[in-house]
Amino acid sequence: MQLVRLAWRSLRRSRARTAISATTISLSFFVMLFNFSLKDASYQQMLRAAVKVAGGSVLVHAEGWQESRAANLLVTSPGRVVEAARRIPEVRAVIPRMLIEGLISSTRGAEPVRLQGVDRQAQSAVSDLARFLAQGTYLEPNEDQPLVVGPKLARKLAVKLGDRVVLTATDRNGEMARSLFHVSGILEPRTGLEEGVAFTSLAAASAVVGAKAACTEIGLLLADDNRRGEVASALRAALSAPGEQRLEVLTWEQVLPELQGTIRSDKALTYLLVLVIFVVVGFGIANTLLTSVLERVRELGLLSALGLTPVRTAGLVLAESGLLAIFSLSLGYALMLALHLAFTSQGIEVAALAGMKVEWGGVILDDVRLRTAINPARWLFGGAGVALIVVASALYPAWKATRLEPAQAMRTYE
Repeated sequence: MQLVRLAWRSLRRSRARTAISATTISLSFFVMLFNFSLKDASYQQMLRAAVKVAGGSVLVHAEGWQESRAANLLVTSPGRVVEAARRIPEVRAVIPRMLIEGLISSTRGAEPVRLQGVDRQAQSAVSDLARFLAQGTYLEPNEDQPLVVGPKLARKLAVKLGDRVVLTATDRNGEMARSLFHVSGILEPRTGLEEGVAFTSLAAASAVVGAKAACTEIGLLLADDNRRGEVASALRAALSAPGEQRLEVLTWEQVLPELQGTIRSDKALTYLLVLVIFVVVGFGIANTLLTSVLERVRELGLLSALGLTPVRTAGLVLAESGLLAIFSLSLGYALMLALHLAFTSQGIEVAALAGMKVEWGGVILDDVRLRTAINPARWLFGGAGVALIVVASALYPAWKATRLEPAQAMRTYE
């Protein structure tokens, strides 16, 4: 305790130097916490968005479809999958879809398109595009062969509401099939929707490929996405009856593997940037403490003459760095917590800054905001790492203080 009191008096005596050092450490620590908090919130948002883009936490296809995307690989008995899925308590919604790659043409031209046949009521659990309509309707039950397109596709095809277009695609037997659709809805110009995506009813899309009741995929939306692995395993077991069609049950991570790779790379880059910042800060703190030791040569020599051992002399310098770290970290935590409380309730809407809705894979993401999130473990380990760097930066100055000869040090003028 005596060393702590001496260290505290030393810090108070050199208030300007202490204030500069504490400000440098606390602001660097604040930047680190802000970076971590912003990244954690964005990762959480990306994971929620991934469920929407993939079409569910768990997806069921005919075996081999994910790799080949062949038009003849269909889930021929979707009712069996739906029944098995609904017996799993974690499943909140079951969403069948028909996905068709084809060419859509009008009297003015032709464009490649990925047609998504959806059940509007089931699909609304993931994304309801009806909110983003600029004109027309969105897959009303009484509509025959409806087609909802984005503004870019409508402009390229030079079509308006009620116009007819023809979809050319490969049916389930490998034959060329053509179907007539009429444009029933056009989305808002600022939705950001890809021009290569269009939407129709599940029945209309199934008729294109002669699929009747079959579909391309069935998505499962869960109450807790973290249990997607358990649900996928349970569903595989339920669908593995002998004599039945072989199906592949995948989590969204297997469907969107690039997303996990992006997150891992981004985390590694963040840690590297933080490490570089604090190495620089560490050298700055070491320089400050070394200057402090050199300015107090006479004082340290006097303490040594009064019986302060080299170990306790080193302990004094380390205690100063420890107190400096505690004060600086407390200030950094306080600043970040205040910002988090002020920032996280509303956040900053990225879509508003961009002047458009954010779209990914044909799904409009309606809540893309910059927010912060508290990860207690990351905050604690980050604080511990910074404290370690600050104390480690005092090791050389502490060692230097132990090398002072009391007689020579006392002859030094301050």
